[in-house]
Amino acid sequence: MRTRRLSLLGSCLLSMYSGQALLAQNTLNYTSPDTYYRSGIEFIEKKNYASARQEFQRFLDTNKGLLASNDLNAVNAEYYIAMSALYLNQPEAEILSERFVKNHGDHPAAKQLYADLGNYYYNNGDYARAIPYLEKASGMEATFKLGMAQYYTQNYPAALTSLDVVKQSSTEFATAASYYAGVIRFKNEDYAGAVLDFRRIENSKEFGNEAPGWIAHSYYRQRQYDSLISYAEPILRKGNKSGKKLDDLSLLTADVYFQKGNYAKASEYYKMHTNFRGGKLPAPAAYRYGYSLYRQNDFNGAINTFKPLAANRDTLGQYSSYYMGISYLNTDNLQYSLAALDQARRLNFNKSVQEDAAFNHAKVQLDLGNGNESVKEFDQFIQTYPNSAYLNESKELRGEGLLLSNNYALILDYLDKERNLSPKQRNQYQQAAYNIGINAYNAEQFDRSIVAFDKSLKYNDNRDLAVAARFWKAEATSAQQKYAEVIPLYTQLIASSEQSRIVPDYKIRSRYGLGYAYYNTREYDKASTQFKAYTDAVRGLPSADRSNYEDAMIRLADTYLVAKRYDEATKIYDQVAVTGKSDKDNALYNKGISLLYTDKYAEARTTLNQLLNQYPNSPYVDDAIFQLGMVELNQQNYQGAVAQFTKLIKQQPQSPILHAAYLQRAIAYSNMKRYDEAIADYQVILSKYAASKSAESALIGVQDALNSAGRPEEFSTIIKGYEQSNPNGESLEKVKYEAAKNLYFGEKYAQAIEAFQSYIQQYPKSASTPEGVYYLADSYFRTEDRMNALRYYYQVIRENKTQFVNRAAQRAAELEYQNENYRAAANNYQTLLRTSSNKKDQVAGQLGLMETYFKGNKLDSSLVYAKEVINGGNAVLGAQNRAQLFAGKIALAKGDSKKAIEEFEKTAKLAKDSYGAEAIYNVAQILYKEKKCKESRDKIINELKEQYTDQLWIDRGFLLLSDVYVCLNEAFQAKALLNTIIEGAENKEVVEEARKKLAALGNK
Repeated sequence: MRTRRLSLLGSCLLSMYSGQALLAQNTLNYTSPDTYYRSGIEFIEKKNYASARQEFQRFLDTNKGLLASNDLNAVNAEYYIAMSALYLNQPEAEILSERFVKNHGDHPAAKQLYADLGNYYYNNGDYARAIPYLEKASGMEATFKLGMAQYYTQNYPAALTSLDVVKQSSTEFATAASYYAGVIRFKNEDYAGAVLDFRRIENSKEFGNEAPGWIAHSYYRQRQYDSLISYAEPILRKGNKSGKKLDDLSLLTADVYFQKGNYAKASEYYKMHTNFRGGKLPAPAAYRYGYSLYRQNDFNGAINTFKPLAANRDTLGQYSSYYMGISYLNTDNLQYSLAALDQARRLNFNKSVQEDAAFNHAKVQLDLGNGNESVKEFDQFIQTYPNSAYLNESKELRGEGLLLSNNYALILDYLDKERNLSPKQRNQYQQAAYNIGINAYNAEQFDRSIVAFDKSLKYNDNRDLAVAARFWKAEATSAQQKYAEVIPLYTQLIASSEQSRIVPDYKIRSRYGLGYAYYNTREYDKASTQFKAYTDAVRGLPSADRSNYEDAMIRLADTYLVAKRYDEATKIYDQVAVTGKSDKDNALYNKGISLLYTDKYAEARTTLNQLLNQYPNSPYVDDAIFQLGMVELNQQNYQGAVAQFTKLIKQQPQSPILHAAYLQRAIAYSNMKRYDEAIADYQVILSKYAASKSAESALIGVQDALNSAGRPEEFSTIIKGYEQSNPNGESLEKVKYEAAKNLYFGEKYAQAIEAFQSYIQQYPKSASTPEGVYYLADSYFRTEDRMNALRYYYQVIRENKTQFVNRAAQRAAELEYQNENYRAAANNYQTLLRTSSNKKDQVAGQLGLMETYFKGNKLDSSLVYAKEVINGGNAVLGAQNRAQLFAGKIALAKGDSKKAIEEFEKTAKLAKDSYGAEAIYNVAQILYKEKKCKESRDKIINELKEQYTDQLWIDRGFLLLSDVYVCLNEAFQAKALLNTIIEGAENKEVVEEARKKLAALGNK
C-alpha cells in the first residue's frame, strides 16, 4: 500500500481545526461525540488513517441529526474521512472525495482534495481521470503533474503550456518540466526550441546525462552539423569523466563526419560508439563504419565490419557484400572476394551495385585463372547490361578469358567479327593465333601451325609475340624440311632490328636453325658459320639457356669433318665427350670416325671401344661395332673384321644397318676365300634386305663369290628371286601399293586396311611389303582396333625390314601400356631405344620406360630413365618437365614426401605447363595431408592459380582447396567455392566430385 504525505494545505487545516477543538474543550464540557472528533484528529496527526476514519465516522454517526449541514467539525470530519480513504487506497475514496467536493465546493479543503484526487489518479497511471482534478488544483506540483498527465495522454500542446509555466519556476519540478518540454518540442520538430530547453538543464543531476544526446539530435535534424560537432566533441573528448551519456552523441558525431566525407574522424567516433555499446553497432551505422574503414584502405578492418552484415539478404547486405568483396580483392584474397561479390550480384535491391558486383565477379574469375567461368560471366554481363559503362572493358576481358581457357579458335572467330579492335583486343588476337600455332607445332601439324603464325602476324602491337611467331614459323617450315623456304626466314630474324626484349634470344636460336638448314642442304661451309656463331653466343650462358649447345658443337665438328678439318673436328668431339652431359656417346662415335679419316686406327679403336664400354645402351652401339669392323677390314685383319660384324649381327638383331654388316662380313669372308660363308651373307641381303642400299653390291659380290667358288650356275636363280621382289618399271604392284598409301595419307583408314591386306596377300615377297605391314598396323591403330594394330606392329618389329621399326615399337609400347601389360610395353620401349638414331625417338623411349616402370612399381628403374631425360636436355619439348615431375612422383611413391616436394618444386621452375601445374597440385596435396592447411591454401591460390593455365589441374586444385578451407574452419568459403565449381567447371567428373563434397558439408 502506498504511503502518502499530507499536503501543505491539509496540514494547515489540521492545525486550524485542532486549535478550534482545543479552545472548545477549554470552555465547554465535552460530550461523547466531541471525544470521537478529537480522537480522530489525534489519529490523523499520528497518520493512523484507518483508526482516524473510524473515529470521524463515529463522530458523525453519534451527532447525526444534531449537527447542522454547515457545522465546521462535521465538514472537517467528512474531509478527513475522504482523505483517509485516499491515503488508505480504499475503493470508495473516489466516491467520498467527489461527494465532499460536490457538497462543499467552496470549502478551503476542496482544492486540496482536488489535488489529492488528481495525485491519486496520476499515481495510479490513470492520467485522463487525473487531468480534470489537477486542472482545478493549485500549486506548481499540480501544474507539473497536469502537464505530465497531458504529455502521457499525448495532448502535447496543452502539456507544453503547463510545462512551460513550471520550467520558469524555481521549484524542484522546473528541471523535469524543461526536459519534457524539450522532448515535446523535438517531437513537434521545433528543434531550435528543443535546444533551448535542453541547454537549460544540461548540467542538472537528473537529466544532465541525457540532455547532450537530445541537443545533438536537434542540431542533426536542423542540419547544423558544424554546431553539432562544436558542441559534441569537447564532451566526447572527456569520455566517461564528462558524466554524460555518450553513445548517441558519438554515433551522431560519427554520422556527421561520414556525411562530410571525413572518414578518418567518422571511423574514430564509430569505434568510440562500439566501445560504449559493448562492441555493437546498429546495422546502418555498422555499414557506414565499414565503409569509412574501406575508404581509408583499412581493408581488413572493413572486412571484419562488413562480414556480419553481408549475410543478410537486404540492401545493407548487398552493399556490405560488395565492399567486402572489393576489400578482399585489395588484400589479394581473391577466393574470398569471389564469394562476397557472388552474394552482391545475386541480390537486386540496388541495380547499380548488382551491376558492379557482376562485373567485378567476372574479373576476379579471370584473375583466379577461371577462364571458362569468366567468359560465361562476361557473356552474361554483356547481354544483361548492354549500355553499361563497363561494356568495352568487358569485351576485352572476355577475350582474356578465352585466352586463359585455351579456347583460341573461339577468340579468333569472335575478334574477326568485331570492328575497330582496341589495342588490347589486337594483342589478344596475336596471342590466340600464336598459341594455336604453338599447339599445332607441338602436335607436329606444321602446315596448320604456319597458317596460325601468319594470322598472328596480322597485328604486331606486341613486338615480342611478332618476333616469336616469325621464329616458330621458321621452325615449323624447317620441320617440313622445306629448307629453301626456311633459310630466308631465319636470315631475316638474324638481321632483324626489332626493338623487342626477346629478339637477341631468337637471333641466337635462329642461327642454330639456319645452321641445320644449311647442313641438311649440304652447304656445310655456311652451316659451319652458323653453328660456330651459335656456340660462341651461348657458351657462357646458364645450362637452361643452351640446351642445344652440345648438339650444335657436334654438328660444327661434323662440318669440320666434311671439310677435312679433322684435327678441329676431333678436338670438338673430344671436348663434348669429356664435358658434355647428354651427347657424350655421339661425340665419342664421331670422334672415332674423325680418327678413322686420318688413319689413326689405334686411337679410333680405343675411342669406339670406350663408347661400347661406357654406353652399352647407346643408339650408336651398332654403328660403333660396325666401324670397328671397318677398322679391321681396312687394315686387312679379315678375321677381326668378321668377329666385329658377327658381333653386330648377333647382339643387335634389330639394327637398321644389318644389311651393311652382312655385306662387309661377306667381303671379309671373300678376302679370306671363305666363299660359302660370303655367299650365304650375300643371299641374306638379297632375300631379307632386297630394298636396301647394300642389295646392288650384294648382287655383284655374290656373283664374284659364286664364280670364285666354281658355282656360277647358281647366280641365275638368285637374280630371278631378286627381280621378283624388285620389279622394274611401273608395274601393277606399284600402282596398288601407291593407291593403298594414298588412302592411308588421306586418313581413310578403313579403306586403307582393305587395300593393304589385299596388297600383302598378293605380293608377300615385295620389297614394299614390310613397309605396307607398318601402314596396315597404323591404320588399325587409328581405327582403334588395338588387337590387330598390335599384331602387325609386332610383325614389323620381328621382321626388321623397314625404317618404321622404331615407330612400330613405340606404338606397340603405347598400346601395351594402355592394356596394362607393362612388361611388354617396357620391351617395346627398349626396342625403340635400340632402333632409334635421332634424339627425339630416344627421348620418347626413355619417357616410355620411365612411365611403364612406374606403373609396374619398378620405381628405381623408373628413376633411372627419368634422370636420363632430365640430364639429356630439352631435345623434346616438355620432356624434362615430364621427367622431373615423375622424379617427384617416384619419391612420393617411396613415401619420401620431403624429397617429393623438392622434385615437384624443381618441375614448377622448369616451365609453367601442365606438368608444372600437376607438380604444384601434388605439393599442395602433400601439405594438406600433413595438416599444413595454410601452406596448402597458399600453394593453390598463389601458385597454381596465379601461374598456370591448365584448367584440369586448376579444377582439381579447387576441389582440394575446398577441403583445405574446411580444415581452416572456413566452411562458408568451401561451400562458395564448390558452388562456383559446379556452376562453371566443364569437366563432368570435377562437377560431380564438387556436388559430393558440397552434400557432405551439409550444415557445417
